[in-house]
Amino acid sequence: MCYSFTPIADPDSGNITWIPPKVRIQLEREGKVRKIEPRFPGDIAEFWRWVKDGIESRQGRFDLVPRFFKTHLSLSAMLAEKNSRRKDSEGFSSHNARSESMLQKPTWKGPWRERKRMVIPISEFRERANAEDAPIGFKGREFAIRLDSQKNLAGIYDRWENETGEVMESFGIITVPSKGNALLESIWHPRCPLILDNEEVERWLDPETTPEQALRMVKLYPSDKMTLKEIIKDRSAGNGGSTGPEDQQLSLF
Repeated sequence: MCYSFTPIADPDSGNITWIPPKVRIQLEREGKVRKIEPRFPGDIAEFWRWVKDGIESRQGRFDLVPRFFKTHLSLSAMLAEKNSRRKDSEGFSSHNARSESMLQKPTWKGPWRERKRMVIPISEFRERANAEDAPIGFKGREFAIRLDSQKNLAGIYDRWENETGEVMESFGIITVPSKGNALLESIWHPRCPLILDNEEVERWLDPETTPEQALRMVKLYPSDKMTLKEIIKDRSAGNGGSTGPEDQQLSLF
């Protein structure tokens, strides 16, 4: 699955890249850069979609809220119910959509048929070693997977509205089996997010692209365009007690 990603600040520039730590420190002192923090399920993030006037950005929740889920509740009560992990609750996670089953799941098949496809320009994503047959030494370890240049996570968005008019837009990232990607297999992770090159984005978002045509764009991204770095545990930090790699993605103002 894709449990976290690092967005870039300006998807139109195409020239944002990783900055060496020494350069970063100097630029931080001069107030010329700012850190881009990873996003985790439940966080609000900027995603891009197609509208009448072209492609636009929206703010949405990373963890898709199905349009039909608890529409009689207030927004806050609905989210509390969805996030709940009590045995008797109806809580569930939907930050990822499995490509091989999403067309059979009510959460995903409606917005997919309506061509509600989205992307998020990213620099990296994070994964945990969580394959069932992972060696004991790998379980619980986290890794940052960096891409060779700006790419785009691709997924599905939807709009939830309750009976009193409260609205929430949200999205989930499509994932594919990682078998065939040597890098992800090396960390015992069974899934890979759907990653699109920049030249594929317009075709993916364009409503003229049918669901059948879009489905043919769902593929495994090659490992030779990725690099790997383990995330060092720091129990005093937030985000599950992890800190990012030291040369963390930055963006110029």
